[in-house]
Amino acid sequence: MSEWWGAALVIVVMTAATVLGRAIRNPSLRRSAEALGLTSSNVPLPQDLDLQALSCWGRFDSVSNVMSGVFEGLSCVAFDHYSNCGDSSYYQTIVAFRTTTKTVTLNSLWRASELIVETTGQWVSIYRKRELVQGKGLDKFLRESRALLAYLDDPHM
Repeated sequence: MSEWWGAALVIVVMTAATVLGRAIRNPSLRRSAEALGLTSSNVPLPQDLDLQALSCWGRFDSVSNVMSGVFEGLSCVAFDHYSNCGDSSYYQTIVAFRTTTKTVTLNSLWRASELIVETTGQWVSIYRKRELVQGKGLDKFLRESRALLAYLDDPHM
């Protein structure tokens, strides 16, 4: 019976840590989004953004903390993706830009950044596997992603 109590205590502590982490992260993320000109409350994902076409998307996955607007001249949506794959579930932040940019093989410098780039319809989605961007890092992540799009538009720059 004491094994069950120990397991229950671990679950309660992990749940409390997750809830507390979100309570601290969400206001910081909202402030960062607003500073970048993105709307961050009750924002739906664009209907033409096909998440199921992303290689990281699973049947039981979900999104939260959706932020949208125009960033450096392009329609943009950023959100947290929860990959619900049992014991190895994780969160990661994805940013998608509406653009006609085509993806190409990235050079070694961009591959070293560990950014993953996927095109789904009119959207180019960019993320780092299993990386949840914190509020203060949102600006850097969006700028880095936008710079990657500029590279994709002109790989010789």
